[in-house]
Amino acid sequence: EPEELKHYVTRTFDSLWSAVTFGKDANQPLLVRGIGGMGKSALIGKFVLDHALFAGVDLPFAYLDFDRAALAPRQPLQLLIEIAAQLGLALPSVEPELSKLRADLRQTIDNQAKNFTRRQRESATGSELSSYCESLRSIVEKVNDGKAPVLIVFDTYEIVQYDEEAVAGVKALI
Repeated sequence: EPEELKHYVTRTFDSLWSAVTFGKDANQPLLVRGIGGMGKSALIGKFVLDHALFAGVDLPFAYLDFDRAALAPRQPLQLLIEIAAQLGLALPSVEPELSKLRADLRQTIDNQAKNFTRRQRESATGSELSSYCESLRSIVEKVNDGKAPVLIVFDTYEIVQYDEEAVAGVKALI
């Protein structure tokens, strides 16, 4: 029944918004999973469109489609650059800070590439990645005073699943 489906979808979106903004786990990752073709990407797309113009709140989001060859899931710092670039487009008030963060990330990637010991230490500890993630969080939270979620969509994750290093890279970022 179309009305029944409309009611279910509306209720789902309302619940999703409540979960990511007001629930006790509001700052925790929310996993939407299911078999291919089920409509996961469409659900998230609809959610973003419905809430992108939510009065008084900016809903910053980044969309990482692993079907894009340009994304390097093995490299969490590279993924963070992509996230910061997309957030910079959505949040022009903090773009200068995000631009500096991206430059710092590129410099760190270059330094790690030149220094095997530093690269191994980072691989073992993730301390630089954690520091950059915290920096990104503090920049973005300024926009809504920490009162709205930041949505990061990892789409076509099945591409990543077949590569252990890629899974480790994405897991490190999350």
